[in-house]
Amino acid sequence: MNQRIHLIGSLAGVFLASPVLAEVTVNYLAQPGMRRVEGASGDLLSGGHEVRIGHFPAGFDVATNAGDAAALGEAWLPYDSTEIGVVFGEASRFTAAVAAHDDATFAGKKIYLWILRTSDGAPPSANFINVREYGIFSSAADNWRFPSSSGIPGLDDISVASSEATETFGGFGSLTPEALRLTIAPQILLSYAEWAAAAFPEDTPADDRLPQADPEGDRLSNAEEYLGNLRPLIADPLPYSIEIAAGDAAIIYRRAKYVPPGIGKPQGSTDLSDWSEGGFTESPLGDESGVEIIRAVVDYGDADAFYLRFAIDVD
Repeated sequence: MNQRIHLIGSLAGVFLASPVLAEVTVNYLAQPGMRRVEGASGDLLSGGHEVRIGHFPAGFDVATNAGDAAALGEAWLPYDSTEIGVVFGEASRFTAAVAAHDDATFAGKKIYLWILRTSDGAPPSANFINVREYGIFSSAADNWRFPSSSGIPGLDDISVASSEATETFGGFGSLTPEALRLTIAPQILLSYAEWAAAAFPEDTPADDRLPQADPEGDRLSNAEEYLGNLRPLIADPLPYSIEIAAGDAAIIYRRAKYVPPGIGKPQGSTDLSDWSEGGFTESPLGDESGVEIIRAVVDYGDADAFYLRFAIDVD
């Protein structure tokens, strides 16, 4: 096949013409002198939490869906993201700039800042189970729209400052003179299938994803890992402990807050044949990173032997 090369004359001689992709630059800032980011209780955020800049598609009602992180995540059109940290000696701030090729998907569209605080300081997980608080912010100001290139260097740079924000959505995020304040995220409930979709890499064999499987050989089934918010492909210590005293047996266990009510119940038996969930009294011992620590006690009377197990029905 013949390739055509067009030569264009100029005063400087002859050169090859090639298409140039125009670039635009968006700066998004919460520097000292601007609003900082605050948690729901007004506390400052340490590093690791995330600021996302992007857009929602036409027809998506941000205010109506603001309380559903999964719906927001599915609709979100990402442009860039950065971490919250220390800027010029002040915590709970961010400063970032992104240069991108002019993109009709974004040009002229409203800019949103979606700020997410996680329970573990890690990036938000795909299913948002580690998101503790978040807020959505925007502004009616002209510069809170993604630019399109005019072809003039420097003219297509815009800055989005936290102090310019005027809008929040659905009660998720609020504005004070000093801060963009986040809102406590609703608790997300996950079925076993939803948890497994995020917990396992895409190339994990189907048999290794089954609730009864133990792919890493730590004596914990995937169902138990799901219940305790553990890592199904990394060996974990047993998440249970047993206490026996004066006719009472107690099991202390982990229960992830994303597990729907009714899934995961301790059972007792005196003969390893008949098992019962009856008679257990549960009390919380504390929380740690989205997991409740629970103590379940049962009176086994004068039985010569007593056995404990967990029934985790995830079908």
